[in-house]
Amino acid sequence: MADPLRIQQVADNLLLNAAQLSNGHAQIDIVAECHDDVVVISVVDHGFSIPKAFLDRVFKIFAQATPWPIRQHGAGSLGLTVAKAIVEAHHGKIGVSSVEGRGTTFYFDLALTVAPGLQPEIR
Repeated sequence: MADPLRIQQVADNLLLNAAQLSNGHAQIDIVAECHDDVVVISVVDHGFSIPKAFLDRVFKIFAQATPWPIRQHGAGSLGLTVAKAIVEAHHGKIGVSSVEGRGTTFYFDLALTVAPGLQPEIR
């Protein structure tokens, strides 16, 4: 049970951020996994990585860790702060991991709620 427009906004923000971090040249993967009663959505870019020291601040308003040419396009700014607020309003969790030279993964999870008597359909 979620507001589909807000969850779409989260996905859009994470995809925009990934596109900007990849500088338009690296592959971006979107992965959806179901673990028990939680669905986890991951957006994986294979572009610039985020410095380890900055990972704990990446969702803070106007935080910037990306190289100047990427920052000019707005990557890693207000969109990530908004995404975090939306996910947390849905009682979910959002996070990031990054490996230098290999890219960055932003992910969020939401509780999977199914109407009584129905089984979830995951494709």
